[in-house]
Amino acid sequence: MIGALRRRRRAPAPRSTPRPTEIRLDGDGPAVALRWSAGARRLTLSVSHADGRPRLTLPAQATEDEARAFLARQAGWLAEAMERSPPPPLLRPGDALPYGGRQIVLTVEPGPRRAPRVESGRLIVRGAPEAAAAKALAFLKSRARERLLPAAERHAAALG
Repeated sequence: MIGALRRRRRAPAPRSTPRPTEIRLDGDGPAVALRWSAGARRLTLSVSHADGRPRLTLPAQATEDEARAFLARQAGWLAEAMERSPPPPLLRPGDALPYGGRQIVLTVEPGPRRAPRVESGRLIVRGAPEAAAAKALAFLKSRARERLLPAAERHAAALG
């Protein structure tokens, strides 16, 4: 009986026109990536910590007009959040990076996302080029942490 009273979710009707993947409120403003989600119950605006890009997640039944109106209402918050976010790294494919006492070159290869790897003097990152800098920095920080922790423990033990 209770199950009959619950609201059932209907699958959204197929769309005849494709939905946009991003919106710009004004000509010089930031592009906001749009992501429609069947599980979303409300509009959610966020700014990525990795690359500083804004993203709006919308329920599947939301319209582009609703997205624009929401962004217009949240323009002040978005500007403040983007100012607080760190600037995108200035690392580009082809840049030389110090690694283990030598220089390696950041290389981006198309294909499915995989863990970065060092091979033949190159740091190879697979996936989207715009995510290469963040992936490379995360890889380098991880490797530095792996080398620094044992050294720090060794020195701490020597100090007593």
